[in-house]
Amino acid sequence: AQMLLHGIQMTLIVALASWLLAMTLAVLLLAVRMAPSRIAQRTGLTEDEVHTVIEGIPPHLTPMSETVDLIDTLHRKGVPLYFLSNMPAPYADILVQGNAFFDRFRDGIFSAHVNQIKPERPIFESADARFGASGPGTLFIDDSRPNIDTAHAHGWHAVHFHNPAQCRAELAAHGLV
Repeated sequence: AQMLLHGIQMTLIVALASWLLAMTLAVLLLAVRMAPSRIAQRTGLTEDEVHTVIEGIPPHLTPMSETVDLIDTLHRKGVPLYFLSNMPAPYADILVQGNAFFDRFRDGIFSAHVNQIKPERPIFESADARFGASGPGTLFIDDSRPNIDTAHAHGWHAVHFHNPAQCRAELAAHGLV
């Protein structure tokens, strides 16, 4: 099935962040970027306690069933799916290994694997090169306004994710579901 937006065949790039997971990943990003000693100083926790918190996060990386259903629907309709995520490598590896829905994506980029990060433009350029995506033929879904703004500046269409129902409705308006 060919998915069209304003007569253009669409490639869908989704950002795997809080729109997919039942928890906000900003805390994860902060914990991985900051040295445990800095976190300990800022929070009053010991470094061992900080490590315990960081290591305790993976079991809580639980996908939202409504969003997984949306990914399945898009996949069944033949929409080319890719992901672009700022998730730290250790958590990304656990998430990929433990969730079959990753098979729905043709490919994906975790920022930790390419040493780039959203909302900076180079990761969007890497996505273009790696996925063969570009400009108005690309629809990007993300829950972060700065990432949406960069996608627009990069020439992509974008949906600012707030919740699965709102996202599904916007994708339906584009004729994708």
